[in-house]
Amino acid sequence: MEGIGESLIYRILSENRIKEFGTLNSKWFVIPSERELWKKVKDYNDKYGRLPSPEVFGVSEVAGEYGHYLNEFIERGIKYDLSRLSETISSKINKEGAQAAFSEIKKFVDETESQLSKATNKYITLRDLKQLLREYIEEGRLKGEELIGIPSGWPTLDEMSGGFQKGDIITIVARPGSGKSESLVVLSHMAHKFGKKIVIFTMEMTALQFGKRLASFSSKIPGNTLKYGKVSSEAEEQLFSSLPDSDDYVIIEGQLAKDISEIISIIQDIKPDIVYIDAAYLIKKKYVTDRSAIIEGVMNDIKQVSLQCKIPIVDSFQLNREATKSKVRDLSHIYMSDSVGQISSIVMGIYDAEDPKEKIFQILKGREGEYGFFKVHWNFETMNFSEILEEKYE
Repeated sequence: MEGIGESLIYRILSENRIKEFGTLNSKWFVIPSERELWKKVKDYNDKYGRLPSPEVFGVSEVAGEYGHYLNEFIERGIKYDLSRLSETISSKINKEGAQAAFSEIKKFVDETESQLSKATNKYITLRDLKQLLREYIEEGRLKGEELIGIPSGWPTLDEMSGGFQKGDIITIVARPGSGKSESLVVLSHMAHKFGKKIVIFTMEMTALQFGKRLASFSSKIPGNTLKYGKVSSEAEEQLFSSLPDSDDYVIIEGQLAKDISEIISIIQDIKPDIVYIDAAYLIKKKYVTDRSAIIEGVMNDIKQVSLQCKIPIVDSFQLNREATKSKVRDLSHIYMSDSVGQISSIVMGIYDAEDPKEKIFQILKGREGEYGFFKVHWNFETMNFSEILEEKYE
């Protein structure tokens, strides 16, 4: 882990993380060159009230994320402190007895917990909040009529939500075979069309299976036509011309085996603008076997990565059997875990309409309390999944 301190400082300077710099434990810069660099940056900040650019002190550029280097820095620092603590404890036992050694251990734990709390939590003062609000308002002003977030392609949802925004968790819930995967096809296609870099994890389907759905939607060629790969030359040309040659739409097969730590690592490596996770209830979490506990842990991890990477994440979960029987549609019908509804910013339920070629989308939870309904065409013959604009629900 040598050099991890300099890498961390580069990320802090390049991202202007002045508050985070102030929370670092200077003792954890255990390499002399790192400690000297930290001191130079601190003196600069004390003198000018701001951080220097990385070039001022010749800090080498690194490609990793801030969170990765922070975790490595903390890990190395604690190991360094533990090695020193073992020597102190041995001396305490020999000279003052076991109780004195235990007190030293307790002191170490308290101090380390305090350092971890400072380093991993971001404190926001009213002054900070005012600046965040100014930036948010300015972003909205610059966009004009554009949404602040990434559009869904369904006008009612975009109007209610302002688009999918940084740090959002948007969860789509439905019974099996009721439209969750197709919804992610529609939403991800719209985001890519809007110029966004996409990563989609398909936990049940292969990349080809998901890709066929995407190709059908993009080209408006019915899915049954692609079922066995037997298409006319004209249809083949239409299909391929509808899909751009792009490396900014990435499909990753989960194959029922992806662990949440793998997913987080992939997101941090690819750096997408938005992430989609189909069948997120199938994600695994190391050392946890209870399904409800796994889902809660996965949702917390998804929320953390969305905040750290400043991206929205759209996932899908199942509704339980009661959802089809009850006249009341609410978050209690999400299968296996209450945490899905609690942690998600927006939750949308998909329900059957009277017309089998339509679906009802109900906002079960809005980011700021929004609720409502809208209808969507659900026609696999014409591949029309647009909103039915003439019929809105309040």
